[in-house]
Amino acid sequence: MNFAEFDGRWFDRRPVQTDGITAHDADRDHPMASSYACGWMSLLEIGLMFAREREAADTGPVDKEQTLGGLLRMWRERALLTQEQLARHSRLNVRTVRRLELDEVHRPRNASLYALARSLGLNDAEEEKLIAAARNAPARALNLPIMGKSAISSRVAAADDDLRLRLITTPQQLPPNAAHFVGRRTELAVLDDLFKEPEPATEPNLQVLVIVGGAGIGKTTLALKWCSSVADEFPDGQLYVNLRGFGTLTPIEPVSALAMLLRSLGVAPDEIPDDPVAASALFRTRTANKRLLLLLDNALDSEQVRPLLPAPGCTVVVTSRDQLRSLAARDATARISLPPLELRDSVELLSRVSGRTTVPFDDPTVRELTDLCDNSPLALRIIGERLARRPDIRLSDIVDEITHERLEVFYSGDDAPSDMRTVLSWSYQHLDRDAAWMLRAVGALYPGSDFSLAAAGALSGFSLRKAHRHLDRLVSTHLVQQQSHDRYNLHDLVRAYAAEESRRHDATSVRTNAISRLLTWFIHGMYAADVIFTPGRMREPLGELSELSEIMEPFSFSDPFAARRWCELEHQTLIALPAWAYDNGEPLAACQIAFLQEVYLFHYSYHHELLSGHKIAVKAAQEIGNLRLEGHLLSAMGNAYSELLRLNEAAEYFYQALAAVRGCKDRRGEAKVLGNIAMNAIDTQDYETARKRCEQALAAVVDSGYERGHAHTLDTLGEAHFGLGAIASAIECWHQALVINRRSGALFVQATNITNLGRAYSALGDHENAIKHHLEAISVCRAIENPRGEAMAIFNLGRAYLSQGRLTDAEAAWQESLAIFSKVRDAKADDVWREIQTLRKDRR
Repeated sequence: MNFAEFDGRWFDRRPVQTDGITAHDADRDHPMASSYACGWMSLLEIGLMFAREREAADTGPVDKEQTLGGLLRMWRERALLTQEQLARHSRLNVRTVRRLELDEVHRPRNASLYALARSLGLNDAEEEKLIAAARNAPARALNLPIMGKSAISSRVAAADDDLRLRLITTPQQLPPNAAHFVGRRTELAVLDDLFKEPEPATEPNLQVLVIVGGAGIGKTTLALKWCSSVADEFPDGQLYVNLRGFGTLTPIEPVSALAMLLRSLGVAPDEIPDDPVAASALFRTRTANKRLLLLLDNALDSEQVRPLLPAPGCTVVVTSRDQLRSLAARDATARISLPPLELRDSVELLSRVSGRTTVPFDDPTVRELTDLCDNSPLALRIIGERLARRPDIRLSDIVDEITHERLEVFYSGDDAPSDMRTVLSWSYQHLDRDAAWMLRAVGALYPGSDFSLAAAGALSGFSLRKAHRHLDRLVSTHLVQQQSHDRYNLHDLVRAYAAEESRRHDATSVRTNAISRLLTWFIHGMYAADVIFTPGRMREPLGELSELSEIMEPFSFSDPFAARRWCELEHQTLIALPAWAYDNGEPLAACQIAFLQEVYLFHYSYHHELLSGHKIAVKAAQEIGNLRLEGHLLSAMGNAYSELLRLNEAAEYFYQALAAVRGCKDRRGEAKVLGNIAMNAIDTQDYETARKRCEQALAAVVDSGYERGHAHTLDTLGEAHFGLGAIASAIECWHQALVINRRSGALFVQATNITNLGRAYSALGDHENAIKHHLEAISVCRAIENPRGEAMAIFNLGRAYLSQGRLTDAEAAWQESLAIFSKVRDAKADDVWREIQTLRKDRR
């Protein structure tokens, strides 16, 4: 996809594609922006500027402690971890950890860095230092013919048909094991016996191992313990999905779970079918001939699980409170019904958590205490923590307190055992007022599963310092689980209990104010990210935003990568927000959030999620009579349908959008929508209609003084001229668009303009000029760290080489493009691979 910005869709699906330019303009304050905007820069100038930015250490001796490897080694030693232990905690190969510490990895993956940061317990400042050190690592050598350098690399000769598969990163999604695991020796042995390495000569089977049991009994803990012990037996990786079958959160639909799984396997989001049957079939296809481990946690029923089963050769572990009888009868290798812990194991867990090594096994008081907890691991952890905090308290005192609490607790329903609920109530009663409110807020009111410290502060109304203190208190009591230094989660039983307590104790106004604070916090977060993604985007339709409370820290993202990281961390909550805001009586917030999500969701190909949220937001805009927002939201839906190649539906939404923006006399919005209608016409190869719509859009942008819209419209008009064969006119449009984008410092769209010019010169047979532009596009994409744009520009470069008869150089370029597409898990790697195979056949 040719990227301009979400205010207009400019791309081409002809054989000579420009897909792959990702979704955000670089910050106009980027060090390259001002100088690059002044005029054409040579590749050497761009390269030198990038080198200076990347390798500032040239000014003096390198401080080894400040390199990526030096920092990792220092923090690992501080954490008292060996390289092997750090690799295990962060789910990385130990060889990768060693190479990172030796500064031999020149472009470490962000996912690896974040995993290391979590495992090392880094704070925010240290994590930023780690990321900065990674960015200052020397850029990898080019395997392309730049400035006359030969493109022939040794790996081309050694390439084989498994190259693309080996380049794709192996998913390693298992969450960390719980501390203080005890017992379950019988169940672990049964799982080990059931799990058999398939004989090479036998047909592989699908193994489905089901673990069922009551709430809080330890199903997930057992599953994670066993899965982590056999993870090395699965060279193709491990996948994990929390299906949210039981609890206060809505269970995940099979089609949504399939989308998560397919993305983890490298399928582009826009290639994932809407239909659950088709998505399930694609999942089986993608897992065929693989050795994958899949953990499906907290399943609702057999119908939720069955579509998620992969191809034979994989192993699936399912946990559920439901007996899953249908699944067990038809699909499962075995089902284990998990009983409560044995008495000896309960005492051991209580002893470990409490730190009391002398808890007597045969003491009747101990037996009574474990009976009161029904030998539930969660309840025992909560009690053990209280014993640890109060070394003066006796076991008999705890028994008396819980027995008294049990007499006063009214329990109705079957979601949790009454003994478990008694322990939760007893633990809750020992919280101070503010900590109790924090538990009710994050348990009852937060719309997602895991949450950040800042989000908890916004929701509860506490400063970060106070929020941290209260969350620490809740973590220490095992009522909240800490996933990393600033992210938290709740067991579904605790969440259900908190929701009930909130309904009992919190006034409607208290809950409403908390929800409004959280929505305002997310709106400001998305706004800050959107400004980084697309600095000059038209945001007038948003209207006036609610102000952040004084206790909330304003958002500040240093670059698009920090903004995207925040969006990815909050992804599941973000996509739930429009519906949550609307359901809680905040229709304007629902519209604003959907509008601000567009760039992130669209350009990272979350099209189905965009459509789901925007349908609700459009309804909200109609209810409050906001035609301007309605028109822009409808236009975004048209863009998403267009990307899904549902062009007729796209056209319907574009024309609805056009009626809305014209109804409120929004000329800038009209220009945007006309440009999108033009692009839709280009998709259907109706270039004359596209040209006419672009001319109408140009009149609107001139009337409204919308410079960025002017550039976008010129870019689309260039596509229309290109399709009509008017190459000279296309070049003129793209040159004018490039001038405007240079003036605004929009580096990402400059790369698009330059790539388009390369296409045009190729069409004219001016291959040298085409190569010059493709090389320049590559350099810009590298400078702004846009790997998909880089990969597509390299692919276009290969086409130009092919047109010159430079077959070896063409294959070298395509191998480089394939490597990058595979590394970022872009399905376009398949297209490049096919081109390479065709080229090889032609050369025989």
